[in-house]
Amino acid sequence: MNAVEGKHSGGESHDHLEAVKTVAAAILDISADDLDPDEALGNLGFDSAALKLFSARLSDRFGMRIDAVSLFAHPTLQALSAHIAEQDPRSESLELPVQASAGPAAPQTDRSRDIAIVGLACRLPGAASKEE
Repeated sequence: MNAVEGKHSGGESHDHLEAVKTVAAAILDISADDLDPDEALGNLGFDSAALKLFSARLSDRFGMRIDAVSLFAHPTLQALSAHIAEQDPRSESLELPVQASAGPAAPQTDRSRDIAIVGLACRLPGAASKEE
């Protein structure tokens, strides 16, 4: 057993999974019991806007930064909750809020990681070339 496994026992990992499922269910407007923790997030009904909201709510819930990239690196609720359990500095119950020793109360977001993908295509019948 390594240090991470010792720190986060099975019960605590289950607590993380239930918390992740609760947040996901609220965004998808379904019951947490209907969510398969081993199903890909996209198959559960998450689109890009919902994933961004999911990462923001998870960050608020756990008091740590969880960016949208983490959702692609850990594409299931089970994998994501295991990742959060490994990164979570708290060892107590998830019901207690994290108390910051100093600094702003709201988590800071790194806006340099936000991206937008914009595309446009058009094909007009009867045009002699693409430029027309």
